[in-house]
Amino acid sequence: MKKILWLSIGIVAVLISLAAIGPLAVLALSVALTGGSIYLYNRTSSKVMKVFLVLVAIVSAVSAISNIPALIGIATLALTYYVYKKLTTKSETTVIENNDPFANFEREWAKISK
Repeated sequence: MKKILWLSIGIVAVLISLAAIGPLAVLALSVALTGGSIYLYNRTSSKVMKVFLVLVAIVSAVSAISNIPALIGIATLALTYYVYKKLTTKSETTVIENNDPFANFEREWAKISK
């Protein structure tokens, strides 16, 4: 019964993740633009170019921060990974072996005592 519950949670998480592919792509583009503009800001010496790159970085950072559907998509991707790991791990059964060294000693002592 637990596996059916985990499987249904996983299926719903995968469907939500697939629906969030577009926002995830926009988030990746926004983060790349922010990082690229910061990188170019450090490399350039022109004041006009630095002002332009700061504006690009601010706009793309605001776009990345306000992209809530992509954050939901990231959360569902993490949930999908967790469910996958939960379903693929084997349940560990505890095997109790009787490797008591004194049990053998007691059996041999009983043979000698006869």
